[in-house]
Amino acid sequence: MNTFSEAIVVFFHTRPNTVLTVPLGLKLVDEGLKARIYPSTKVRRVLESERFDKCCVCITMNPLLFYKATLYREHLKYKVIRVDNEEYLCLRRCDAYVLCRVAKRYTSHQFLYLVFKPIKLAYSRRRPSVITRATLAVLEALICLTKMPYVDMATRKRYLNTMHMLMEIVKRCTSSRAIRTAMQDILQRAQKLVVE
Repeated sequence: MNTFSEAIVVFFHTRPNTVLTVPLGLKLVDEGLKARIYPSTKVRRVLESERFDKCCVCITMNPLLFYKATLYREHLKYKVIRVDNEEYLCLRRCDAYVLCRVAKRYTSHQFLYLVFKPIKLAYSRRRPSVITRATLAVLEALICLTKMPYVDMATRKRYLNTMHMLMEIVKRCTSSRAIRTAMQDILQRAQKLVVE
């Protein structure tokens, strides 16, 4: 309850067929799961303009799913999970799914808060993934990258320095070409934001 956990949330309307997939930090609260959305972000604008009624919290340790959900949403693959005559759109290849209703939304101290009421927990048949230093490095780099457009140049440079260190961790910890390529892409995008 004291720590935000990283997950990928698929927001959707039954009608019209509108979908938003985004990595979010979620905290367990009495009412369910709570997300905090930063001001002035594209995700915030979409969530304020669209009143999504349902979502699927996708649980995965796969850094490439977080990478795609942040930078390449058009490459994501979905599946439908049915519960009590309702359909929930979820990402494929996750370890577990928390099917939710968007129960509450409010603003406080410039943040938008969403509270999700869990309806059902569904597990996939795949073995759960394990945490690796490379996985955590990619996730931390993505968090830094998504904050960079909204902070001053000195903070951007600090984030970029952190990302260089994270790149070294990835190089030391994995020979996975996919993870190394994703980290390099993130780093290059961050470098462009410091030059601007």
